[in-house]
This record gives sequence, structure tokens and C-alpha cells, in this order.
Amino acid sequence: MSYGTLISSVVVGAGGSANIAFTSIPSTYTDLVLVLSVASSVAGTNSDNVFAQFNSVTTGYGNTGLSGTGGSSAAGQNYNALTSKVFVGTSSAVGVSGPGWGTATVLIPNYAGSTNKPLHTQVAAEGYSTAANDTVNVVSAGIMSNTAAINSITLTNASGSNFAQNSIVSLYGVK
Repeated sequence: MSYGTLISSVVVGAGGSANIAFTSIPSTYTDLVLVLSVASSVAGTNSDNVFAQFNSVTTGYGNTGLSGTGGSSAAGQNYNALTSKVFVGTSSAVGVSGPGWGTATVLIPNYAGSTNKPLHTQVAAEGYSTAANDTVNVVSAGIMSNTAAINSITLTNASGSNFAQNSIVSLYGVK
């Protein structure tokens, strides 16, 4: 599957990383696509939400979405209380038998334009057990209420845990 032109990829090395960052993003594309395949060092077998900040801006974010597992669903999942960052994925916990992986695709249209920055996220995170609620699926819509062109993106885990070794995030530009 082609997402556009690869701008940069980050592969987390040994010991993990507290964040994954893209800087000096060129403004030569119409849209950006982030593709995540990540795990977290969060304790236990829980998943960890992944959040983004653009241009180091810490205010004006909001998003909502639909989430579900094999055993339940939650319509109208609301992350608006977190106005300092925006939801972009779920990283599965590194378990005893090896990591499950959280995958996400994030579309950021008109990232270089002079309007607020919307984004659309699709997430699937696998767990470790065969329990129906151990896999998470989310569709989310978000916004950064800021008209500056996006030139940097920083990803962190909600728990503050590191991204696990071999987590990978790629940034693509679409013309």
C-alpha cells in the first residue's frame, strides 16, 4: 500500500524511547500521513494511548471517536479533556510472551494551510490473550485549533512509558 512519499521513519532502538519526533517537516505536500506500529513498556498487559503535539503547541486540541473491542463498544469516546495533545493511536503493552502491536494510520489534510488542522485516525491494537476484549479498534476525529503550518510532530504514550524497541513510525507526504 502506498501512502505517498516517505518523508522520514523512526525505528526505536534498544532501551526504548520516551517519544518519537519528526522535525523540519517540509511544507511541499498537501497532506501528511502518519503510520504507526508501536508497543509500550507500560506495566501489565494493558494498552497505552498515543498522543501527538504539533509544533510543540500545548493548547487547543480536541477529538472524539468510536472505540470497540471484541467484547464491547464505546460510542462517542471523548478525549476533549486533553486539550494539550491529541489522540493518534494505541500502543500495546510489551507482555511476557512478546509484544502485541498497536497500529494506526493518521491523515492530516492541509497541514501547511492557514486554517485549523483536522486529523482522522484509524487504530487497531492487538493484545496477548484470546479474550475478546484484548483487541482494541478506534476511529477518531481530532483537531488542533491553530493556523500555523505543521512543521514538527512529537508522539508520547499517555502513561509516560517508553515506546518499546522496534516500534516504528513513518511520516509520508501526499501531493
